[in-house]
Amino acid sequence: MKRIILIASLLAVCNAYAEQTVTFDFSDTMSLNPSINEPGLKSGVDLDGYKFTEGDVTIEFTASHLGNTSVRLYHSYDAGVDLRLYDGDVMTVTTTADAQYIKSIKFTMSLSGAASGSNDINFVPSTGTYNWAEEIWTPGDGSRDKSIDLVSAEQSRISKMTVTLDDISGIRDVAAASSADAAVYYNMLGKRVETTQLVPGVYIRVKGNESRKVVIGR
Repeated sequence: MKRIILIASLLAVCNAYAEQTVTFDFSDTMSLNPSINEPGLKSGVDLDGYKFTEGDVTIEFTASHLGNTSVRLYHSYDAGVDLRLYDGDVMTVTTTADAQYIKSIKFTMSLSGAASGSNDINFVPSTGTYNWAEEIWTPGDGSRDKSIDLVSAEQSRISKMTVTLDDISGIRDVAAASSADAAVYYNMLGKRVETTQLVPGVYIRVKGNESRKVVIGR
């Protein structure tokens, strides 16, 4: 007979699987992980091959080497520090959270060069859609991407970027439909598992509007 051991109690499905939002502030280099000392005026820090991590999100940079300058943190003469990607430079955004996908990536444009109109942000994404006018990436219909390559088209100057994650399974959507007397189980990737097919391991048990993380033992 299987033995169920409660290892954590979550207040509600809507809270346990709520969206997560993380922000990378390139204008404050000491807030980045790992932190970087702010470069001097009109100086930069090369980011080719560099990674920053915030929460369950990692961003990594790959330079195209198409020109004399590549992806870097740069201290401009008119707007402080910003992130600059040049034509062909790639920023890879990845979530390390098993049961979540990247719902959106929103950018805040640097004001450097605004007077000359040269402060645009423009990407060609490996999947999904980048909206140039609203400076936001969103996935394709039904897509649950855990990693996206954003290739800079010409020069992109970025002050901040905010990545929003959401749960893959949509477990929150079944809460209202779950009977208070019946338990529904999901594995840690968010896939529903019939009770007759449960094997020893860690699961999310949904009952009514409550979810619990449980271990199924022998």
